[in-house]
Amino acid sequence: MENKTHFFICLLLVAAVAAGGWFLYRHYNNVERSAGSNAIDTVQSIKDDNQSAGHDVDAAANQIKSAESNVDGAITDVDNATESVGQLQESVKSNQDTIAECNDLITAGHANTAKASSIFADVDNANKTDGASR
Repeated sequence: MENKTHFFICLLLVAAVAAGGWFLYRHYNNVERSAGSNAIDTVQSIKDDNQSAGHDVDAAANQIKSAESNVDGAITDVDNATESVGQLQESVKSNQDTIAECNDLITAGHANTAKASSIFADVDNANKTDGASR
């Protein structure tokens, strides 16, 4: 009977060691699987982040090109405005010269009117004197 008891205890001990080994195997297998999954998830996340960063860089490059185009357009508009201002300044100068000529003509006209009035007055006085003396 003692032999059977030893055999039974050994059998239980072997079964316990086998069960413990099986549980340890499953535990470490699950740990490795989740670690591997985490590594795969991390690599995928990095890949996605890199693609997103690439898209962001492309979008930024497009915005920079658009801004450059807008600046070029603004420079052209400023150049056109500067040219228009130059033309307007020339026109104003020309108009000022014309106004000065008109003022000179008006002044000359006033002088001529004054001379004509003086001549008419002299003629009227001469006519009155000649008419009174007749």
